[in-house]
Amino acid sequence: MSAINQGPHSDFGGVVSNAFGEHYLFSINRNAFQNSDASTVFRSRFGDSLFQDNTFYVIAGTDSGLLYQYIKAHGVPTGSRYLFVELPQVLDLLVELNDPNGELVITTPDEWLQRGAKMDIFDYALQDRLVLERSLGVVHGHCSDYPPFWRKLKHEFDDFIRQQRVGINSRPFTLRQIENLTENQVPAICLRDSFRGKTAVVLAGGPSLDELLPWIRRHRNNLLVIAVSRVSHSLLQAQIQPDICVSVDPYPIMLKVSREMLEFQDGTVLVNEYHLSSNLLSSWGGQKAFMGPRYPWTTPQEVENLAPSIGATVTNTAFALALEMGVSQLVLGGADFCFNQAGYTHASGSEEHSAGPRPMYADTRVETNGGKMADTTNPYLNSARTIDRQAADAFNRNCRVINPSPNSMRLPNVEYVSMDSIHVEPLATPARQILAAKLSPSDKTARGKLYQETLSEVDRVLDELRAIKGLSRKALDYNRKLFDKTGPGAGFHNNAKLDSIERQFDSKYASTVKFVKKFGIRRLIPILRHKEEHEADLQENSRLYFQAFVDTTNELIDILQQARSRILSRIEEDKPQPDIERLLEQWCRDEQAGRAIQWAQGHADHIAQLPEAQRQMLKAFEATFEDSIEKLSKDNIKRIEDEGITLDGLNSRAREYFLCHDIEGLNSLMAGLKEHRDQAQAKHYIPLVQGYLAELADDAKTAIETYETIAEGNTRVDGLMRLFELHTRAQNMESALAVLKELSVISPIYTPMYADMLQGTGDVQQAVEIYTDYLLENPDDLNSVMKLGQIYHQHGATDGVVWAMNYILAKDPSNHAAMAMLKSLDQSQVNGK
Repeated sequence: MSAINQGPHSDFGGVVSNAFGEHYLFSINRNAFQNSDASTVFRSRFGDSLFQDNTFYVIAGTDSGLLYQYIKAHGVPTGSRYLFVELPQVLDLLVELNDPNGELVITTPDEWLQRGAKMDIFDYALQDRLVLERSLGVVHGHCSDYPPFWRKLKHEFDDFIRQQRVGINSRPFTLRQIENLTENQVPAICLRDSFRGKTAVVLAGGPSLDELLPWIRRHRNNLLVIAVSRVSHSLLQAQIQPDICVSVDPYPIMLKVSREMLEFQDGTVLVNEYHLSSNLLSSWGGQKAFMGPRYPWTTPQEVENLAPSIGATVTNTAFALALEMGVSQLVLGGADFCFNQAGYTHASGSEEHSAGPRPMYADTRVETNGGKMADTTNPYLNSARTIDRQAADAFNRNCRVINPSPNSMRLPNVEYVSMDSIHVEPLATPARQILAAKLSPSDKTARGKLYQETLSEVDRVLDELRAIKGLSRKALDYNRKLFDKTGPGAGFHNNAKLDSIERQFDSKYASTVKFVKKFGIRRLIPILRHKEEHEADLQENSRLYFQAFVDTTNELIDILQQARSRILSRIEEDKPQPDIERLLEQWCRDEQAGRAIQWAQGHADHIAQLPEAQRQMLKAFEATFEDSIEKLSKDNIKRIEDEGITLDGLNSRAREYFLCHDIEGLNSLMAGLKEHRDQAQAKHYIPLVQGYLAELADDAKTAIETYETIAEGNTRVDGLMRLFELHTRAQNMESALAVLKELSVISPIYTPMYADMLQGTGDVQQAVEIYTDYLLENPDDLNSVMKLGQIYHQHGATDGVVWAMNYILAKDPSNHAAMAMLKSLDQSQVNGK
């Protein structure tokens, strides 16, 4: 059956047909379905991977509609959905393909997420049951529109997955928020409008940071300098102390990458989001303010504050803070959101920069302020888009946003202005004095009051958690009895009890129940898999629901009891004669050696009176702190090296650039490869990229010579495939056959191609022998059995045809191609007469 309107289609090279009555666009599928029907080809390519239960498939391309028809004919597995995303110009050529059940839908690249929402894609995402697949046309990339289409769709899909995971992976953020209840003391809202009409610079960690530092030194006295914490090393080297350091991430590695920030405690304000890693926040002894809510649950005790940043990175947070502080001009430095031309992702001095260029990391390419194209990653792109929205908001607030680096990503709402053209109004009062006036020094009385209020709030929530846990246990018992048919009236009686518990959850404990649900969302996700079509589903969902409450409240009770102990320890710290043993125990339990060091520095007189053993224990925290930094550093370097040294996947990226005729992209890969610190690995990729560049320069001779130098490594196959294409195009069949022979030695997946070409060049006997040997090792490759049968048919070997087709039908009784082949034979020959 055809899925294509069979009119003239000049843009796609016209419609071709195969012997099985199938029609497809030549420019998309070439000869993919010439010798076998689509079902056989798809079974060989995908196997059962497209037919898993309870799975949402997003499929790029439709293979001229044939892949859609194949899945529809097979039948949709239980609970699964299929969303095909196709180019609009291809959709215009497809006949109307409708699924009355709405389980198979075709849409455009601009509407796939909206259509997916109507098909419950969010529920599948929560269950981690989303799959992104490519049609054969998209995999092969014969149509020049497909590589950029696939790149864009994959970016959007990955971004969607990332957003969903942020929603269900909030545990680290909530845990840090609870750990920081004693540290998040001063709301950052006190800084609002404190620099109205002034100029601020926001310094991030991109490669262009180094370019701006001399300009900052010249204008230092008239600038509000806001730096992300991880660039403190570069600022320390440049002898620039920031007015504000901003830090947000909840992970322990922040203590390592922001270590040098601790050198700025005298005079710099730390502004952190509420979920900053507690080992870093507790090590800070200077002035600080926090953004976002103090508590992870709704409470009247919550204070008004600046909202947490909507962006994906700390740069977005620093930008948002500067805007809230009322500046009229905001200069960005190191906010590149892309790699530099040599393939580096971070400023000099960082461990990422020391690891060398990482050309294999890029997800896409963007235009820079200087008009060049540069690699970037999806997270960088997401952050840049948020920055651009923030810059549009800044414009509405009469704030000018400037990025003076030609190597940063060009953004519509960010001006590209040279550094020498930036005018800075003088500051009448130094920035540090303005900040000091807004932030009252921390004192014992204020801290003590805050600690007591926090302790009371934690105790209140602990009481409610215990009550919710008790009610949930009762609900489990009522739910079991509700579906027990042995007791007369038991069902109604227990149903009323369950309703009563739900009403208490919705009223008396509403705030804490919401907190429990958010924290324990992963325990609630399995409920989505039961559609409650049967009584057993209702019972199981109810059981899962209340069991999730029991397990989550148990966990939260333990976490808040630890928080309670930490609050009491902070109260103890401020006593004239604290219980040192208690403090030592808490600092050890929290692994907060930095906190112990800060406390000791402020209590030197008291420490001098302690017994020698306790003084030595306090002294030991200094070594513990350095050891933890060293361990984090080693772990970070190993992570960077593991991620950055491998070039796996670079050949795929190079091929994508080649198919898109992206010469700049290939040149960028080449620059990164030449500087890659593992040249033994890079040397396998350099000839492949050089060959692609030669082909795009229409220099086939140089391309062939270059590909022939790839003697080993995982680019050998890529080089051989290009050699095959070039030799075939030049009608050099002898060389093309030699290439296919070598490919078939490397992997049996190329053996059928080799046999096909042997048959096409007249060496039928060898083709049959190769197919026969191949099928002895791969008896389930029905596509190759079909091709062998076609060879028999073309040369009158009826017995071979009958054997091959019957073999196929024995394994696939509904194979239309095999049935058609048998029908094409003379009936007397089939019957052996």
